[in-house]
Amino acid sequence: MGENTLGPIIKKIRKQKNLTQTELGNLIGYSQNTVSNHENQKRALSEKGISKYAAALGTTPQELFMKSQPDSHSHVSKTYYDYYNADFDPTLVNSPVSLEQDPRIQHLTAADILLGKYAHQKDIFITRINSESMNRVIPNKALIIVKRINQWQELQDGDIIIVQTGDDLDVHFSVKYYYYNNHQQLVALKPDSSDKNFTESYYSNDELENIKIIGKIVSYTVQL
Repeated sequence: MGENTLGPIIKKIRKQKNLTQTELGNLIGYSQNTVSNHENQKRALSEKGISKYAAALGTTPQELFMKSQPDSHSHVSKTYYDYYNADFDPTLVNSPVSLEQDPRIQHLTAADILLGKYAHQKDIFITRINSESMNRVIPNKALIIVKRINQWQELQDGDIIIVQTGDDLDVHFSVKYYYYNNHQQLVALKPDSSDKNFTESYYSNDELENIKIIGKIVSYTVQL
């Protein structure tokens, strides 16, 4: 069974809103028994479940995590940069612009508890996904935590990655699953979207020289 650290704070907020377990369960499609098991940490919580509770309780997944931790876990280790509101594409993470001085870029802070083991790593940045290509997994406009990747060999099947294709005059970015077919020696980039316009792409090892890896998405969070 996976870890569930949010049960007590869900219970606390539910009581503050004068909701019974049955009433809360009705709001999110869970039985009273399931809500009880979640609150008492007897059953694991999925990311989808956390989002459901957050929406029903009028908060966000981030706030649930923050409120569930002691104050010492709220430490913010560094400032990150949100490229979403900049004049250039949000995934242009290697811009020569001095990020600290560029007024176009929103500065973000993230608590260590949200970043987990990635909190103190220098090769991590935060931005927003700007695509529906993975909307079955990551909603469009979600904040994503990205680990910079330089070599294809660093990836594993099932990683969700950001890649850059095209030239300087016609640059394209995409977010897709990475898979490698060792028998055919092909890289497959696969979307997971309700929009059928997003399709799989296949590349030989030679063609990979024309594709730049921006990074691997290691986590995300959604503002509901």
